[in-house]
Amino acid sequence: MFKGSPPVKTKKNEEMGNTRIHGDVGLDIGTRTIAISSRTDVKIYELADRVQNIENKKCRLLRKLDRQRRANNPDNYNDDGTVRKQGSKRVIWVNSDKYKQTQKKLRELYRKQADVRKYQHECLTNEIISKGDQIYIEAMNYSL
Repeated sequence: MFKGSPPVKTKKNEEMGNTRIHGDVGLDIGTRTIAISSRTDVKIYELADRVQNIENKKCRLLRKLDRQRRANNPDNYNDDGTVRKQGSKRVIWVNSDKYKQTQKKLRELYRKQADVRKYQHECLTNEIISKGDQIYIEAMNYSL
C-alpha cells in the first residue's frame, strides 16, 4: 500500500498535461537503464530506482529462519551442520508458529519490493506512451 492520495481523474487528459503526441519513440533497454528517444526529447532512466535495497533485511530474516529450523529439528542435522539423509524414510520437518511468522515477514518484504517495482514500471510506461504512438524497441542481442 502506498501513502498519499491518487491523482485526480479529469475528463480531459490535456488538463493534467498528459497530451498524447503522434510520432515515433525509440527505446534502448539495458539491464538497469532504458534510453528513450522521441521527436521532442532524449532521456535515460534508471529502471525501478526507488526500489529499496532489501538485501540486509533479507539476509537477517534468512539467518533467523535457519536458526529456527535447526532449533525445531535437531534430529534432522548431522554434527557438522549438514542435513541428515534418512534413507528411504521421509524426513519430517517441524515448523513452529514463530517460524511461520518469520516466513510471512520475508514474503511481505518481497511483496512490497515487487509492488514498488511494478508501480514504477507502469509510470515509465505511461511516460513512454505520452511521447508518441509508434514505439520501436532495439533488438537485444545476448548469448548464454
